[in-house]
Amino acid sequence: MSVDELLERARSRLRRLTAAEAERAAADGALIVDIRSAGQQRRDGLVSGAVRIERNVLEWRADPRGPWHDPRLAGRRGPLILMCAEGYQSSLAAAGLHDMGVTDATDLIDGFDGWRQAGLPVQPWREDSETGGGEMAYTVVDSADVEASFGAFRKMRQALGVTGFGVNQLDLPAGATGREHDETDGGQEEVYVVLAGGGTMLVDGEPVELVAGRWLRVDPGATRVPTAGPDGLRLIMIGSTPGRAYEPRHGL
Repeated sequence: MSVDELLERARSRLRRLTAAEAERAAADGALIVDIRSAGQQRRDGLVSGAVRIERNVLEWRADPRGPWHDPRLAGRRGPLILMCAEGYQSSLAAAGLHDMGVTDATDLIDGFDGWRQAGLPVQPWREDSETGGGEMAYTVVDSADVEASFGAFRKMRQALGVTGFGVNQLDLPAGATGREHDETDGGQEEVYVVLAGGGTMLVDGEPVELVAGRWLRVDPGATRVPTAGPDGLRLIMIGSTPGRAYEPRHGL
């Protein structure tokens, strides 16, 4: 069997994803796994929120029954999406994971090159991105490196690869008002931490003053809407559902 035939056979078992499809899947809880070498990552950059596991240890990290299993792979709410440099190595690796019973494994068409060519966000390599031989015990992200949605909302959960709870950052300019909402449907309890600036949070019609360093917990059924004061408002939103595994909402 030629390598081209081997590749064709591997891909026939996969529902491969374009870069745009992979980004949407990750927003809904899928996990992108970057299997490129550290040298490639250092040269070309990183995909925010992707877990970095080098190809030579992938099977050991993906085996849920093995002692070297990576727990970051277990908390996903969607497929395991492998990403190599150009989308060849990842197809063979994903098919191998199917043989191990990881049947939701797939890969990214055209790999990291496809992601970059689609104009999707790429973060530069920093020395604290070092993977330590295929494992990483921490993730460091500067909020300034995370693209803001709607000009104000930074998806920090995705950037950090967090799976156990939601965490995002909201930046409102002076006088601006955020979106009014509640968490009745999902039952999610939220905590807000004011990092800078100030303003008010209207909770069920009652204004709560927001100042730097203040923490605020809001019940799931309560409506809430933040408004920035004259110095603007920067706050962190942390959320999870008591007694249940965290399930990311669409796009968060």
